[in-house]
Amino acid sequence: MKYLFYILGLIVALLLYLRTGKYERSSELPVFLKPDPIADAHQTDITVKVHSHFKPDSVNLEDLKEDYSAIWAHLNHLYETNDVNAGKEYYTEDWFKQICKGNNEPFDASLYRKDLNHNLHIMNWSSDNLVCTAIDSNAVFSYDINSSKNFERTFHMAFVLLYQGDHWRVDAMKYLNN
Repeated sequence: MKYLFYILGLIVALLLYLRTGKYERSSELPVFLKPDPIADAHQTDITVKVHSHFKPDSVNLEDLKEDYSAIWAHLNHLYETNDVNAGKEYYTEDWFKQICKGNNEPFDASLYRKDLNHNLHIMNWSSDNLVCTAIDSNAVFSYDINSSKNFERTFHMAFVLLYQGDHWRVDAMKYLNN
């Protein structure tokens, strides 16, 4: 019986030794601790109106506004550079796959876009605070072509946003008739 415990202890020690040797320790920070210079440099005016039966509390609303601004920072960056990887943590997996179907090689653009104003109308807010459907009415965008021509456009868009991980992500977006 005594030898059986020694053998069992030796097997457990051997398994622990083999298991710890397989994994490499990574010194890379997790996504939620990494700085996001694209989102940090972005500023826009967002007003939110809630039309949903379930209402988000003030903390959820502030998180949504902050993440919605970061989403647009990365969408603008995607529009200008075609760099899909820079903002992939702000897109759901299916939406990321969809935008990667085309040519996803980054390029230098001569057309720059900046979102100036958003009127976000929350149409549905889930009771578990994980799903939001919204209409962004009168979203104002400024376009700059080769630093010489400037013009503004107004759009109406519908969004489905999912809360995954540590922030909101785009799951669907559709331009509505203006």
